[in-house]
Amino acid sequence: MGYFDLSEFAYLEGIGAFWFTRLPLTVNLVSTSEISLETLLKNALGNQIDMDVFVGEVRHKCRLVAVRADKQTAEKRRRDRRSKAHELGKTASSAALERDGWHLMLTNLPPERISVATLAGLYRSRWAVEIQFRAWKQSVHIATALNRKSSKWHIEALVCGSMIVALMGLKQMAIYARQVGLAILSPEKIMDWITTDILDRKDPEELAADPPELRYVQRDVRTRKSTVIQEIAALS
Repeated sequence: MGYFDLSEFAYLEGIGAFWFTRLPLTVNLVSTSEISLETLLKNALGNQIDMDVFVGEVRHKCRLVAVRADKQTAEKRRRDRRSKAHELGKTASSAALERDGWHLMLTNLPPERISVATLAGLYRSRWAVEIQFRAWKQSVHIATALNRKSSKWHIEALVCGSMIVALMGLKQMAIYARQVGLAILSPEKIMDWITTDILDRKDPEELAADPPELRYVQRDVRTRKSTVIQEIAALS
């Protein structure tokens, strides 16, 4: 989410690893026949594009996977973009408005190894990963721990300990999910419960014997769908 560095992607390729990311608005690309992204999108007849492209000034070659957004999502994106531009006394660029009609992804995974549909599934999953990562960071205050002056061994012990707590949170989520499903659970609340209660326990196994009531670990009820949920639904 929000991470894009072509030099890092090149490094990953150099060690034989694969990467997958969304395309930021500020990054330009052209096809191998020098056709701009906006032209490709504007002239696309179907609902997806899958082709090799050159990205950025360094012309890094990789695979573009574009999936057309549904009408409602595209219109909302463009409406929000025009509104923000108007507030700044500007006009929304035609290139940005064209991109708003698509979900744009880049990868070095070849088509014969992974399909567009599978990549779209990974794209949907990235938000769930972010939620788990955020729950881990916030509940154990990992940023504070890593910013303190200490030896590398102490820091490593803190990170490993926090990861053990994160695994405990995932295990408890799995238990609840079998009862009520995963969609209504809040990873942040479950992690907060574990990190708070574990301090009062002599044996961590006591946590499993005395879990909180479900109502205390449910997601907060939203009156409207978030932008993230709407975009995920558009790819479903």
